[in-house]
Amino acid sequence: MHSMMDWNDLRFFLTLAREGTVSGAAEVLGVAHTTVSRRVSGLEARLGCRLFERLPSGYRLTADGQEVLAYVETMETSSLELSRKITGRDRAPGGKVRLTIPDSVLIPLLLPELDSFRRRHNRIVLDLRVSDDVGSLARHDADIAVRLTEKSDATLVGRNMATLWYAVYATPRTEVPKHWIGWSHESQLPRRFQKLFPDMPVSCTVDSMTAKLAAVKAGLGAAELPCFIADRDTALRRLTDPAPAAGWDLWILTHRDLRRTARIRAVLDFLYDTFSKKIPLIQGEEYRQP
Repeated sequence: MHSMMDWNDLRFFLTLAREGTVSGAAEVLGVAHTTVSRRVSGLEARLGCRLFERLPSGYRLTADGQEVLAYVETMETSSLELSRKITGRDRAPGGKVRLTIPDSVLIPLLLPELDSFRRRHNRIVLDLRVSDDVGSLARHDADIAVRLTEKSDATLVGRNMATLWYAVYATPRTEVPKHWIGWSHESQLPRRFQKLFPDMPVSCTVDSMTAKLAAVKAGLGAAELPCFIADRDTALRRLTDPAPAAGWDLWILTHRDLRRTARIRAVLDFLYDTFSKKIPLIQGEEYRQP
């Protein structure tokens, strides 16, 4: 490659190659559309070749572009690996730790414990990123991920804390629920509940656990909810006994290069301790009839 190659130009090229459109790349990079076009055109001029075909549907890599992409991705991987290894040598229990976690776990299980963590580790800043997306810790989008998933990413290291237990809930004022609140992909009552609630229609669907909980509390119908979310809520009552959701577990994940870093280790130990103490709640053993 050219001796005066600018990594910033390569970053624009890489983002455009992944997004496929100038508008998509501009949104990811947080710049104007014209900036993306200008930086990529400048890179093509310095290399003396076309890296993209400009099509009505977007940008498509040329053969030269594919070759450059392979080099740039290797550079990116090496840069991220170096960053992780340098970060991993940090032994001081201070600095920022990026933790990505679903709001359905953050609010009932973790937030009540964060004040005690802050008092013990006042030099660590927790950067909480609310997300259900498994994402990729290897790309350094976060340092630690808490996930509700059926399996962990094989490239990561982690601990399975507990299998989730679920039950069906409604509001206490709903004597006999007539409507079901389901997930967006559900068009009818799940088969395992059809004998318990015959002919109950799906009258409302949602795409987040927070929305499902709010819909039940608003009196829109009955729904299946995790015990750790619903059991301590006095605005809800159980309609069924709890049962484990086979294969759906609470995972704590990180990258193997970071797990021995002091600040990462401190947060991991805090998460392990917090969720271990709450296993009875997760398994539906702390229900109080409203």
